Amino acid sequence: MELEGMKTETEKKINELRTKTANQLRIYQSEWRTAMINVKGSVKNEMAEMPSIGEYAISGLIAGLLSRKAELIAVAAELASIVSGTFQEELDIHSPSRVFKGFGININEGLIQGIQESSKQLNRVMRNVYGSMTNSTQKMIQANNNINSNNVPVPNHTTIENNYNMQFYSPKALDPYETARQNRNALRELSLQV
Repeated sequence: MELEGMKTETEKKINELRTKTANQLRIYQSEWRTAMINVKGSVKNEMAEMPSIGEYAISGLIAGLLSRKAELIAVAAELASIVSGTFQEELDIHSPSRVFKGFGININEGLIQGIQESSKQLNRVMRNVYGSMTNSTQKMIQANNNINSNNVPVPNHTTIENNYNMQFYSPKALDPYETARQNRNALRELSLQV
């Protein structure tokens, strides 16, 4: 029985401690909530003052710069002179600029490389042109041969005209291969002169 009384007393004390702890915890939560609201309010107030702080800072900076206007102008002129001199030195400007001269050379070299890299396409197109010129030339030669078979005298040279208004003179009649070769050489010379 004695133990039973002790058990009841212990349970009673445990319940009292729980109640006391719960009450204390509620007090702490309330204090924490109040403190956070105060912090939030003070931060909000501080942040609301930031624009005016920024305005004052800029106004102070402007006033400070204006009070030293003569020195500021002298420093700006010195900096401009340094920048100008550096540009002339680094870009090697001596009317005309040697650096820009180099750019011009590089542009031309790039153009040449571009033409060289597309030469396969150009050759393919030119072969098609030569082929059509060869066919035209063969037809002209056949027409000349037909005239020759009618006992019309053949002049001592052959003139072949094409769509590019080129004329080739030869003491003898040219075969289609030689005509195409002459056309190719003439077109190559024209392309170098452009």
